[in-house]
Amino acid sequence: MERTGTSRTAGCFTATLLVYAPKAVVRHFHDLTLKRFWRQHFNYGRGACWFHKVSARRQSSEAKVERLSFCAAMLVSVLVLVSQGASAAGMLCEHFFPTPETSA
Repeated sequence: MERTGTSRTAGCFTATLLVYAPKAVVRHFHDLTLKRFWRQHFNYGRGACWFHKVSARRQSSEAKVERLSFCAAMLVSVLVLVSQGASAAGMLCEHFFPTPETSA
């Protein structure tokens, strides 16, 4: 199965041929610090804005922006994830490096 698509390289769009390869293995990894994680997701947001603007121009309509409730739900999800990570880190820290009061 082959598909023709486009890719953006150095500000230009070029035609690309995509080929289905069922046995292909893709290993994808980001060595992210908190700063890099923030920058990556910040740029995802910039890209989403760019995409909506381009789509709106093509459709001659106003750009769609996600509803505030969606953004609020995403923020809550991130905060929950961060809090769970902090709790797990505290638990591991206390397990391996107990404070004098709890090491009985």
